[in-house]
Amino acid sequence: KGMCRGYINGLAHGLTDGESFCIPEAVKYSQIEDIVKKHLKEHPETRHIQLHGLVWDALTKTWPCK
Repeated sequence: KGMCRGYINGLAHGLTDGESFCIPEAVKYSQIEDIVKKHLKEHPETRHIQLHGLVWDALTKTWPCK
């Protein structure tokens, strides 16, 4: 579980460009992991996509920059 959380969060923070999605400061690592897992459960048709694309998609839908 810890490796999964670390990998997802590393990708999330590495992909942050300040334009596509903006993770609020108070968000915990476990929340980001939960959002990505929820996205995978709700969209099983996307599971063939590389993980960085899935993380990017989940986070842009959850926290788009305004």
